[in-house]
Amino acid sequence: GAKLKVLCLHGYAQNADTLRDRSGGFRKPLKKSRFECVYADGPFGCTKDGEDQAVADADPSRRAWWRGSSAEETYVGWPESRARLVALWEIERFDGILGFSQGAGAAAMLCAE
Repeated sequence: GAKLKVLCLHGYAQNADTLRDRSGGFRKPLKKSRFECVYADGPFGCTKDGEDQAVADADPSRRAWWRGSSAEETYVGWPESRARLVALWEIERFDGILGFSQGAGAAAMLCAE
């Protein structure tokens, strides 16, 4: 039968390739099953250590689904990430979602709608 597509969301300061590489033990059994994992990159660079936003955004290896400061309890960027993920979901027609760390939070927020 047709493969079931699962959207996979990486954690903070990672990217799609990092999650794909680090989830080999998880992916191997799925390759022989009906599941296909599709990995997406967060739209933002990481600025938790005070990095310049433009410099951070230019780094494809360290991505985020939103930016935040736990000291200030402020988070920005989720509406942009949400819009991108919803658009991707509508194009790809995923059957499920999996997230790691910040990506798990993103997955939960998408599912809660």
